[in-house]
Amino acid sequence: MSQESQSTDKEIQPLREEINQIDARIVELLDKRAKNARKIGEIKGKTDSPVYRPERENEVILMAVNHSDGTLKPEGISSIFKEIMSACRSLEKKTTVAFLGPRGTFSEMAMFKQFGRSIQGIACDQIEEVFRAVEAGTSQFGIVPMENSTEGSVNRTLDALLRTSLSIISEVSVPVHHNLLTKSGIYEAHHHHRGCRRALDKGCYEKSGDGACETVTRHCRQDVAKPVAGGFLQSLTHHFHSVKEQADGS
Repeated sequence: MSQESQSTDKEIQPLREEINQIDARIVELLDKRAKNARKIGEIKGKTDSPVYRPERENEVILMAVNHSDGTLKPEGISSIFKEIMSACRSLEKKTTVAFLGPRGTFSEMAMFKQFGRSIQGIACDQIEEVFRAVEAGTSQFGIVPMENSTEGSVNRTLDALLRTSLSIISEVSVPVHHNLLTKSGIYEAHHHHRGCRRALDKGCYEKSGDGACETVTRHCRQDVAKPVAGGFLQSLTHHFHSVKEQADGS
C-alpha cells in the first residue's frame, strides 16, 4: 500500500467510525419508532381503523423534508421515509396491493413508490381483475393506470371506476422511461407503447421488426418463438429477467 493510500485511509477511518455510531443510533431510533407503530396498530385494531392513511404519511414526509438542512434532496428523504413507514406499517398489518402485472410493469413501480416494499404485491393480468381483487377482499388496495402522457386517459380504468363502489384514495406519478432489452442480438423487437413504436420508426435499429404484443415482459420471461428477440421495457424489468439493456427508448 502506498503512503498516499495509507494517508487517505487515516483520514477516512475516523469518519467511518462516526458513521458506524450514527448507524447504530439510527437503528435504535427505528426500533423505537417501530414499537410505537405497533402500539398504534393495536389501538387501531380495537376500533377497526384503517392501517394505511396516505394523508398522514404525506404529512410525515413533508415534516421530514422541512426538518432537513438541505444536505439530502427532498426526493431522497421521501424515499427513505416511505420505506421506514412501509416497514412499520407491516408490523401493524401486512399490506396487500393488487396491481396490473406482471412483475416489472410501471404499475408495480408505482405501487412500490406509493406503499414502499414491505408489502405483498398481487399481480393481475387485467385492470378489471385489480378491481375485482379489492372488491372481493383478496387485496386491501389496488393500483391501476389512470392516464399517461402519450395516450391520455386509460379508458378501461375509467369504465371500471364507473361500475364499482371503490373510491380513489391517493395518486402517484411515475416517469415513463423505456429501455431496449435483449438476451443477445436483435432481429425482432416487441413493444407495448406508442413511444417505443416511434423509436423503432426512427430507424434506430435497422434489423428490428415490429413485434407488438400485449405484455412485453412475458417475452423476456418466457421463450419466444423467434430465434432472437428484444423488447422495449422499463428499467425495473431487467432486474427480474435474464436480459441485457441495449439502449434507451424514452
